[in-house]
Amino acid sequence: MREHGVSNFPDPTEDSGGGVKLVIPQGVDQNSPTFKSAQSACQSLLYQGDTGDAAGSRAFDATKVAAWAKCIREHGVPNFQDPQVNGNTIIIDANAAGLSGRDDPKFSKAAEACYSIRPGGTLAFMGGPQQ
Repeated sequence: MREHGVSNFPDPTEDSGGGVKLVIPQGVDQNSPTFKSAQSACQSLLYQGDTGDAAGSRAFDATKVAAWAKCIREHGVPNFQDPQVNGNTIIIDANAAGLSGRDDPKFSKAAEACYSIRPGGTLAFMGGPQQ
């Protein structure tokens, strides 16, 4: 992202649950043409997580992902959008959902309530608090 013009883009870190945590700092306009162009250029580098099978691929059932997202909304995160899926990674827009990330208490409570229908894979949070 930095090589494509988003100079203050942070490195991802590992969160307490073993997932990928990426908090986009205040001042990074995720809707700018530069950001969108960099995101497109770097899409193939997005963390794929453990695929869970020898072939290295796993398709998510879009219906299951949508049902899980609906459950999250119904359990305290009303602005939770249907996540994007990239390989075995479910990408959550934390900013749009009003979450600080995976460890946000609202998300933790909703995720626990919806655990039985979680589609699996690795959760990756894009965005986060405006610091």
